[in-house]
Amino acid sequence: MKDFQEELKELRKIIGGKRAFIDTSGVLLFKDFLSKMEQWNKAAGFKENWLNLICYQHDLLNIVALIEPSLLKNVISLNDFRESDLQKDDTFNLYGARSLDAGLIHALFCWDLFKDNPLFDKFKHLPSPYDPIKTFYIRGHHVYKSDPHTITIDSLLSVKKQTAF
Repeated sequence: MKDFQEELKELRKIIGGKRAFIDTSGVLLFKDFLSKMEQWNKAAGFKENWLNLICYQHDLLNIVALIEPSLLKNVISLNDFRESDLQKDDTFNLYGARSLDAGLIHALFCWDLFKDNPLFDKFKHLPSPYDPIKTFYIRGHHVYKSDPHTITIDSLLSVKKQTAF
């Protein structure tokens, strides 16, 4: 069973304790991610308005789960991943129910594991959905909370749930 603990340690090592507080790049990176996810969701035929659902259903952040959930049978579930992080720190919040961090990081790790699977060949024309999220965390950003209307980045800056810039 792939539990992503090594990947989590590596991400923390790369971040090196950086913490962004007031930096609009976090908002721009997150909006870039939302835009790319919108493209992927449309291409995959996901009919529901996933943007309004992600604050409640963090598994919708995972392209692998949306397109080919059977690939995840030997991967730690999002709920178990959320509970597996015993190193509660200020880098990101995997254990907070209102935070998207766990869903985003789990989805990023799943994507890195399966992006070269032939099942995704028909989506090669689409941009990599998680590059902005990886940069987002490496620069020290985090998702403070999410609710039906906004997502708060770095405890201060709100992102309206829209993909248009």
